[in-house]
Amino acid sequence: MPADRRLRPWRLGLLAERYAMPVLDLARLRRAGQRLGLPSISATTLRDYAHLFSGSMGRLCLSLLYFLCLTHGLSIVDFGFFAGAVAVGTVLARLAAFGYGSNLFQVGAIRPRLLGHYYANYLLWLSASILPCGILAWLSYRLFFDQPDRLLPYFLIVASEVLPWRMIDTASTVSSGLGRFDHASLAFNIGAVCKAAMAILFLFLPGSTLMEWAVLYLVSNTLALGLILVFLLPRRRLRWRRSATLLRARNALALSGSGLAYTLQAEIDKVLVLTFGGGVAAGMYAICIRVIDLTAVPIRAFNVLMIQRVLVNRSSMAGRRAKVVVELMIAAVSTVAYGGIVIALWFAPNLLGHEVAKAVGLLGLLWLVPALRNLIEYQVELLYANGRMTTTFYVALAVTVVKSALMIAVFWHFAGDDEWIMPVNVVFLASYLVSTVMTYRALREPSNPPAILREAP
Repeated sequence: MPADRRLRPWRLGLLAERYAMPVLDLARLRRAGQRLGLPSISATTLRDYAHLFSGSMGRLCLSLLYFLCLTHGLSIVDFGFFAGAVAVGTVLARLAAFGYGSNLFQVGAIRPRLLGHYYANYLLWLSASILPCGILAWLSYRLFFDQPDRLLPYFLIVASEVLPWRMIDTASTVSSGLGRFDHASLAFNIGAVCKAAMAILFLFLPGSTLMEWAVLYLVSNTLALGLILVFLLPRRRLRWRRSATLLRARNALALSGSGLAYTLQAEIDKVLVLTFGGGVAAGMYAICIRVIDLTAVPIRAFNVLMIQRVLVNRSSMAGRRAKVVVELMIAAVSTVAYGGIVIALWFAPNLLGHEVAKAVGLLGLLWLVPALRNLIEYQVELLYANGRMTTTFYVALAVTVVKSALMIAVFWHFAGDDEWIMPVNVVFLASYLVSTVMTYRALREPSNPPAILREAP
């Protein structure tokens, strides 16, 4: 199917694209990229990025609405608990189906005709992974939370992340692998719409509690999943074969392990702050990180496109100069976006709610964190795109150890004091340096082509 037709927006469309595309001077952007030493950027590539970015911008607006409603409806302590539970669920979601969901990106990008086999395997292994995820969720609760009156809402929040939201992520992954970036963006946008709608409903409920929000959170994710399965998931006939059940099991487990380690290093800080800093510090930190997450919108759109291109053409993103320029661009975009957010909140502290207004003074002291956080995420995606699953696991594990040790030291020393905010920059700087050294040292070594190119069921 021709690329321009394959990437045409879905019938409902992403309205933002109609306004974003005329602004892009494709020829000028291509020439600028060549002067910087980047690989040649085609018009199709830029259009693909516009699909992803326009969808991300819509999701950003919905996320702001969702965030605003939550900070109004939940106390700072409840918000910190919710963020911690979501972090645990996000980590455990990487164990869902023992990594088979991540295989679907490579299959969709390189051998889409095999999707029916992998759909069947994915559903089989997803069912088998529910019990281990439940046991680990309970152990995590006893270790980090241990509040008997909040066990049920905790499990509802974790279940929302492990099952419906992880399946939404998988549906988006399949569409991205197939090059249907408009569908991939729309899948997450549907999830964002449902979450925002439930957050608005929660805001108007009398005497809103954490338990009520946990129920609504599960309902919103389940509703979004149902819509995506009906309208967006590419249709393939399930073709389960006994001989193919363990096909690419090694790659799946490697993907699961590396994804688990990466997600752990990205989310462990929220849980550690709750454990060692207390509920108020956890709430303030969760608000800061949530605001910083807004700067990742353009970066994540680029990451998805980069992975798909490298899987199809392994010479993409080759060369030291290209990698340096890309990292500098990511750092610049992240810092400028964060600066705009901080300035806006400085002049209008209540823009994102009264709870966020309490953290405005802290946000101005975290200038390094957005760029470093987005760069670590980019490096992990770069390793994944080059098939370095084992390296991804070791890099993420090393970053987790460094970040955890430093975060515990910071909150142990500054317990109950807002002076913890500045040392957090040092924590992320140390994490970034560890990730950078290990990532680029590994990329200098030769690697084998993706396993999917060498197999058939």
